Amino acid sequence: MAASAQNFRGSLAGVVQDSSGKRVPSATVVVQSAGAQSIRRETRSDGSGEFRVEELLPGTYTLTVTAPGFAAAKRDVSIAVTTSLTATVTLKPAGQLQTVIVQGEASSIATRPVDPANTVQGGVISEQDLKILPLASRSFANISGAGHGAGGALRSHQGANHRGGRGGELRAE
Repeated sequence: MAASAQNFRGSLAGVVQDSSGKRVPSATVVVQSAGAQSIRRETRSDGSGEFRVEELLPGTYTLTVTAPGFAAAKRDVSIAVTTSLTATVTLKPAGQLQTVIVQGEASSIATRPVDPANTVQGGVISEQDLKILPLASRSFANISGAGHGAGGALRSHQGANHRGGRGGELRAE
């Protein structure tokens, strides 16, 4: 009298598809249990996007499916004795990574700190600042108003003799 063998294991079968329902072939399917006796099985979906993992001990497993161009899909599945669980896994498109490289230097005018306790502000306008400043004309009066704390219109008083000096003076109005 021959004794019949009993199978206490289960299996997991399924389909891998994209968000439009189109099947995804060659997706990597990993089934892994947690705990001291961790079981890990890996397979690939076939040309029809179908997969099958046999001989799984009863328990909870993490099903992870990956494919190029898609974000990984993960979910927990429970395998019972002598049963075959069916799962449909829908993969979403992977987010596109973009790298943007910004090169350049800040203007020396904009990067100098302003001392609010001091009513006199000073600064140096570099040659690079002069090249990039959008000025209607290239007069010194227009450029001198670009520093911190400079405001209002500046007028040049050429030829004025103030306190015995000669030359020009700039006055804020």
